[in-house]
Amino acid sequence: MARPVRPARLRTLICVTALAVALTVLAAARAAAPEWVSGLAAPADSTAPVAAKPYMGYSTWSLESTNFPGYGGENWLTESHVLEQAGVLASKLKSHGYNYVNLDAGWNVDNGTNVSDGYARPTADPKMFPHGMKYIGDQLHKKGLKFGLHLAVGLYQHYYNNGNTPIYRAPCCTTKDVVSLAWDAVNSGGATTGYDVYANGSRAVTVTGTSATVSGVRPGTGHSFTVVAHDANGRSSAPGKAVAITTPAVGGPVAYEAEAATNTLGGNASLADCAACSGGKKVGSVGYSGSVAIHNVSVPVDGTYLMKIDYTDGSSGRTMVVTTGGTSSQVPLPGSNDNNWGRPKSITVPVHLKAGANTITFGNADDYASDADRVTP
Repeated sequence: MARPVRPARLRTLICVTALAVALTVLAAARAAAPEWVSGLAAPADSTAPVAAKPYMGYSTWSLESTNFPGYGGENWLTESHVLEQAGVLASKLKSHGYNYVNLDAGWNVDNGTNVSDGYARPTADPKMFPHGMKYIGDQLHKKGLKFGLHLAVGLYQHYYNNGNTPIYRAPCCTTKDVVSLAWDAVNSGGATTGYDVYANGSRAVTVTGTSATVSGVRPGTGHSFTVVAHDANGRSSAPGKAVAITTPAVGGPVAYEAEAATNTLGGNASLADCAACSGGKKVGSVGYSGSVAIHNVSVPVDGTYLMKIDYTDGSSGRTMVVTTGGTSSQVPLPGSNDNNWGRPKSITVPVHLKAGANTITFGNADDYASDADRVTP
């Protein structure tokens, strides 16, 4: 029996952000009971296992994030180091089920700058990975291992280029008028032959894989996307849960600094120097009585926007309470766990904003929170 397609994970190139909303929607869909398509047989054994087997293997982050002498940081993540660790995994642990090698963040970073091609697609740092990612994958597969690669969903902001970056294999389209979508493959027990992507109720494109690009979207407007799977027998799944998003105004998203003089600091919150942060400063001591209200965050129309939060957190992670329009939500922010409070990180969350100026407040009345750098809705 075909399950409904899992909700589309949007990579909105217009927003130039990593769509964490997709992960939120996806998690909610996984928690819900499946809706079966009428007329198809249910699985014979519907008893759920106690727990699914986790992915087992090695992630480079364990050595990237440490400050132990000789390890850690961008310079540690190299082709030779990855293959060296993979050799140990294959010879010592693969027989026990550990067969995944995951390259975490940093493989496409050169001295703090993201490396991309002319279409703003991430590419490997040629100094650290001279043979590229395909070579790494081929070497891992020869050892009987599986290859995982960390990639932030969406487009790095500085490669948005005011909406002028061309889209690969999409003539006449640039980053100002394209939405990219990705989703999990449907699990029907049979062969899925393709997927129909619907935009605002109308079929926009049909693809055989689990990603698609929808062109012709207008800036400053709301869009709703769903995905339907189909097989060789003409059967279709129920639509995946709709994902709604409002695109930014013409010209792309605008960043708002937390340390701007027009904002309001509450309690113990204070400005702090941060060389790597946008503008060279951030707002620290957020949490308990400390808060920062970012004023005059402007959007063209009412809607749900994907807001990128830039922050720093050298702990194991903290929870930021984000309030806008009288509605508060808790946003867990991962930390680096190395006591480095000067290295910015980012996450993207959905927020509902009204047309015109908005105030977005960051804090946590019950606990310490991360330091705030800037927001980009």
